Amino acid sequence: MKRILAVLLSAMVLSSIAMLSGCKDNGNGSAVESVTESRSTNNAVVSKEKLAALSTELETYKSQPNFNATKSIDAKKISKNKKIAIISDSSSNTYSSYISQELKSVAEKVGFKEILAYDTDGTVNSHTSALENAVSDQCAAVVLIGNINKDKISLAIENAQAHGIKVISIDNTQVGTNDHFVDSSVKTNYVAEAKALADYAIVEKEGRVNALLVTCLLYTSDAADEL
Repeated sequence: MKRILAVLLSAMVLSSIAMLSGCKDNGNGSAVESVTESRSTNNAVVSKEKLAALSTELETYKSQPNFNATKSIDAKKISKNKKIAIISDSSSNTYSSYISQELKSVAEKVGFKEILAYDTDGTVNSHTSALENAVSDQCAAVVLIGNINKDKISLAIENAQAHGIKVISIDNTQVGTNDHFVDSSVKTNYVAEAKALADYAIVEKEGRVNALLVTCLLYTSDAADEL
C-alpha cells in the first residue's frame, strides 16, 4: 500500500519541478481516475473472481503517473542545489506526516539539495510562521499539504512568492473557489483513494474484513484557531 501512495505523490514532486522550470502540467498528472461507486463486503466472503478483479485493479495504482509537461525538462538539473519546504496542516496529523515522509523520499531521488519540514499545529499562525521560515531558508518551492486555509494565509503566500518561491498545494480542501493564491495545485481524489485502501484490505484478507465506519466533523484550521 505504501507503494501505491508513493506513486500518487510522485505527481506532486513533478509538478513542483515543472513550476521551477516555468512550465505546467496539462492536467493529466493524476494517477487516479474519479470513482463514484461504493463497495461493502457485508461480512460475506468475496468471490474468487471478484478478488481477482480487485487485485488487477490495484495493480494500476502501482505504475508511475503520466506527467506531460509543456516543454522538455531536466528534473535533476532543475532541482540541483535547490531547497524545497513541506508544510502540513498539522505535524500531529498522521496522514499528512506520512505524505510528508514520502514526499521527502521522492524529492531526494529527484535531486533536491535539501528537503525541509516545518512543525505546525493546525493554526493560521503556525502556517504563517512556516512560510516565513521557508523565505528565511531561501527555499525554491513550498508544498502545502492538507486542510490549510489559504485564504487566511494569503499574505504569507504572496510574500513567499515575492521572494521567488513557487507555492504548490496538495490535498487542500479549504479554499473558496480555485486555489487562486498558489502557483500549482495537485488535487486528491479521496473517493478513489479510500476505495483503493478498502480494496487492498479486502484482497489482503481474502474477502473477510471486519470494518468499523466512523463519521466525525471535518477538522479545519478554523476550528483549531477557535480551540
